[in-house]
Amino acid sequence: MFNALLLNQNKLLMQKSIAYALFLISPLFLLLPVGMDMYLPVLPELKRYFLIDDDATIGLTVTVYLVVFGFGELLFGPIADNIGRKKVALMGCFLYCCGTLVCIFSANIVVFIVGRAIQSIGGGACFVSTFAIARDLFDGANLTRILAYINGFLAIVPVLAPSIGAYLTQHQNWIFLFKILFFLGVIGFVFLLAMLPETLDKKYQEKESILNHYKKILKNKDFLVYTSKALVGASAFTVYLALSPILLINVLGKTKSEFGALFMINASVFMIGSFVTPSLVIRFGLRRIANIALSFVFIGVILLTAFSKDLSVFRFIFPFMVCCVGATLLLGACPGGAMQPFKSGAGTAGALYAVFTFGLGSVLTTTLTYLMPVDSVLPIVCIILFTLIFSIGVSRLAASRRFKKLSQ
Repeated sequence: MFNALLLNQNKLLMQKSIAYALFLISPLFLLLPVGMDMYLPVLPELKRYFLIDDDATIGLTVTVYLVVFGFGELLFGPIADNIGRKKVALMGCFLYCCGTLVCIFSANIVVFIVGRAIQSIGGGACFVSTFAIARDLFDGANLTRILAYINGFLAIVPVLAPSIGAYLTQHQNWIFLFKILFFLGVIGFVFLLAMLPETLDKKYQEKESILNHYKKILKNKDFLVYTSKALVGASAFTVYLALSPILLINVLGKTKSEFGALFMINASVFMIGSFVTPSLVIRFGLRRIANIALSFVFIGVILLTAFSKDLSVFRFIFPFMVCCVGATLLLGACPGGAMQPFKSGAGTAGALYAVFTFGLGSVLTTTLTYLMPVDSVLPIVCIILFTLIFSIGVSRLAASRRFKKLSQ
């Protein structure tokens, strides 16, 4: 009885306070990226521990985590629309803990990769619940605000988590780090069980087939337009994470400490911009901010191309800073526009949004960095230009008469 009263009170408080809502759902959007980024410093140790000779096999522990995350979201998005957000969130935490235990007790690299896959599925279930809960609780400007703040916190994780992971494993092996991840998963499960209310209104529960549900979302003009624009920002973010260490350390000869300081410049743009974007959207409007953001990204790519022949720290950091301004505005503004039409089906819409932005952005980055030389800015320029052209194409298609007929 007391717990039911507490949960009802928490739901009312979440609707009134974005800060309180962020506090209660923080385990949902932090577990997945923490499991990815805090783990990166132990990759060399894993290679020695499992007696692996090639880097590609160790790289699978990262690739599988990213790919399976997308499948997990596509699976649990519709389930969250049917049985509720809290149940899916708890299932996600449980799977995350199970996958972490499999990694801890793995006897070989194959078992370890399986554990990473289970861990990622659980993290995906948690992550998709985040977008759905935000849509359940908020509309309009407040929806844009909470999703932008979530992106701000997500920008902080890749900056801080690797350093924390390196510090934790300075005098311990990789298993200690995974024990920490397991502990975080258990704490998250208990916290959500006790504190998180069910936010899905019964009248919005989806009963139609998953396939029909996906079709309905993909026929929505606003979802397609704003998701394609967010893909530009997500791709810029992922390609910067992937290639900036190579360009700054290997090509331009910076030390690790110098790289950390330089990386923080553009990372700070992501973080600060995410918290400023909601105010800009309220003042100037979502569509105008999204178009201005695309212009910033385009100008940054042009500058990066112009400076590529004689690359220097300034000639890399400054153009990408311009790109980062646009990418931050896109990632802060567009989720609200994409999710706004879906009071019903928010879980499925959130899953598709995440897969088509960060999921597809990660796939593009991974593919082109394998196909192109990574000691130049060419992969960065190609990825961002491709997503810009794709976004413009989707916007044109969504505005066409043919699309209007198809969406009826």
